[in-house]
Amino acid sequence: MPDSSRSPKNLARELKKRIFIMLGCSGSKSIGGFSDKKQKKSDQSTESHLKNKELKREQLEIYKKFSYSYNLRNFHSASEIALGIDYETLSLKEKLVVLKCYYSSVHGVLADKLLDAICRDILHEGVKDKKLFVALVERVNISGFSFDKKAYIISECKKSISLESALEKKHYYSILWLEYVLKENECNSADPKLFLESEGVDIYDWELLDKFIPAMKSFGHHGFVRDRLIDLYNQSGGIDQRRLKFFVSYLPEYVVQEEKIEFFFDVNENSIAYLPSLFSGRSLHKDIDDKYKEVFGYLENNFLILSEANKDRFLRFLVKLEKYDDIISFSHKVNCVDKSQPIFIAMGFIAFNNDDYFTARDCFQRVITEDPANTSVATAIRFALPRVGRPINDIVNLRDKIGYGTLGSGRVGAQYFGNELAVSLLMSGCYIKGLYSKSHSKHWLSLKSHYGERFLNYERLNKNSDDNIFLIADEGVGDEIRTSQFYGRLSSFYRKVTITCDPRLVGIFKNSFPNIDFIPVSRIRKMLENSCSIDGVRLDGFGEKIANYLTEDCRDLMNNSDTITFGQNVFFNYMLGDLDRPDPGAYLDVPKDKEHIYVGESLKIGILWRSHIRSGARKIMYLDIEDFAPLLNISGIEVWSIQHSIDDDEIEYCRKKSINLINDVDMFNDFEGLAGYLKGLDLLIGVSSVPIELGAALGVETWMLGFSPENYYLRTAGGTDSYDRLTLNSSVIAPPWMDFSNPRDVCVQQVFEEVKRLLKIKTEGNVNEKAAE
Repeated sequence: MPDSSRSPKNLARELKKRIFIMLGCSGSKSIGGFSDKKQKKSDQSTESHLKNKELKREQLEIYKKFSYSYNLRNFHSASEIALGIDYETLSLKEKLVVLKCYYSSVHGVLADKLLDAICRDILHEGVKDKKLFVALVERVNISGFSFDKKAYIISECKKSISLESALEKKHYYSILWLEYVLKENECNSADPKLFLESEGVDIYDWELLDKFIPAMKSFGHHGFVRDRLIDLYNQSGGIDQRRLKFFVSYLPEYVVQEEKIEFFFDVNENSIAYLPSLFSGRSLHKDIDDKYKEVFGYLENNFLILSEANKDRFLRFLVKLEKYDDIISFSHKVNCVDKSQPIFIAMGFIAFNNDDYFTARDCFQRVITEDPANTSVATAIRFALPRVGRPINDIVNLRDKIGYGTLGSGRVGAQYFGNELAVSLLMSGCYIKGLYSKSHSKHWLSLKSHYGERFLNYERLNKNSDDNIFLIADEGVGDEIRTSQFYGRLSSFYRKVTITCDPRLVGIFKNSFPNIDFIPVSRIRKMLENSCSIDGVRLDGFGEKIANYLTEDCRDLMNNSDTITFGQNVFFNYMLGDLDRPDPGAYLDVPKDKEHIYVGESLKIGILWRSHIRSGARKIMYLDIEDFAPLLNISGIEVWSIQHSIDDDEIEYCRKKSINLINDVDMFNDFEGLAGYLKGLDLLIGVSSVPIELGAALGVETWMLGFSPENYYLRTAGGTDSYDRLTLNSSVIAPPWMDFSNPRDVCVQQVFEEVKRLLKIKTEGNVNEKAAE
């Protein structure tokens, strides 16, 4: 049989192979270059693959840098990084993160365009991961889309989620919450209970209530909230630790009565999620306090090994506690100090407290540029600006560059968010514009929407003598006392005047204005007391602020009134020139049997150095008792403390320095007793708070101390003169050359030098008057 390996075909193949070897060629390359093009194409493909791989690696690194800045809320820096990412290579989830970053900085218009495309992809093509529908709705809510467009997208997203699946139901509830937020923002007032009932969901399902309980309470459904928590308490056989924050906030008496509260979560870095609730409830129960200390101690001792995100969360928690020195001590354990906002916030407040206002301004400005929606830092900048020689309305100029982040849909420019614009206008002396800017407040808009022309929202009073008017006492008690200077005028304009008031003022007001009906209503202030201690069912239907101001008893009174308005609108009419102030002198009175009889001929001076609330930014506007030391050695005067909520150290100082104390009156609750002491004084010196406002209303000459921009500019039309535009019978004391860029102690010293100069004139005049007699 012939050898097949020696066939002509195989011999030719062997010969070809030997020629390749002789020529030094690989077996894959032809002699005549017949495969060159194919090889070149293969090489190009390999090179292209390597380039794509390198580009993907670069894009991944860029996205990691973006994520790092984004997670630390450095949205401005993160958005600049994001602009360098190939957007189309991102996953849907990553695209949504980038869009939120754009809305959180200044790229909202670009984000709207990109979001439009994502909406089409998700709604028309569908996605398996239902969490993406929640993320989409979150972006839609903060976008610049119209309300109708937002509502349509949310409606379509809800259709894509099944309530049959427990997991999908949770996502559906999240979308429901976002839909409610949208409607509440659009309508200024939306009842969460009615909203849920209209959706046909189980309003007793705690998966749903976890999101809606705060809104229910804020809207005025206090009874519903308490009943649900009591039911939960009975079902659980005690405090449900997953809802500890609700029990602490809305049912504290149940927390207090617990013999023992057990916690079943492991203490690790994820325990940081429980820290705010534990902190809020630590004073209610020893077990909560012990668990708070345990969690805080773990985070403090293990800070170095926490994730960067949890390090940031812990430092932000310390910012709320104003533990600035502690934050700085942790700074060397943070990987990128220059990217940590809490560290810059702490540096800013430490610098501010050390009178280094330029450093403070720069630290705060750095933070708010990165995160324009940080309202607390915006307040800090507002304090810093006049202390570096800049006008207070510079905050408006800054907003023209950075906007408000998600609050403003990523657009630049000053808008009506919070009281920032109002305060800058008021402190600049633009009282009419400043007050009118508050007409955008949601609670007043909700009343306007319901009552129409009958409700006056920073509008001119219609002085119709046949009408009856219902006046809501708003703001604080000191503001209420100031506003009462116009009550006599109102009673001359209207057939009937009904005014709500703090219960502690009822006796004084009825004695001073017998023709006016006063309705005692305890107002809820978050920083003062828990709502459960307030009497009366709160008025629902108009949002949290109105529920805090009014009880259900006021509804019929408003419904039967021709005109409804509020205290600050009365001041607005005064600034317009439509409402005159009374002549200098007393506009409030106190029964004779309440008046305190002072002995001696010396000038009786009452001093007040602070409010009873000492927290956060408020402390900047107050003094210490020791600041009054320059007045204590002036002959011919007798100093009395009119400080309410005085603490033990302050009492001890007063006794050592022979400052008289009012010991037989509860100055926080017995306003008539306090008024009896105030009326007999010759002069009041201090800062604005209830005792000094009440004394001024009783006709006592009052000197407000203008040692800070906040105390000075607001009352003097931006520093025009010493005439107090707010408090009758009051002057604002500060030297004409006052420079607030000086250290705080220098400003205080200069103000008290001016006080001493004026007191010398007054005491000498007093002596001369006595001699003439």
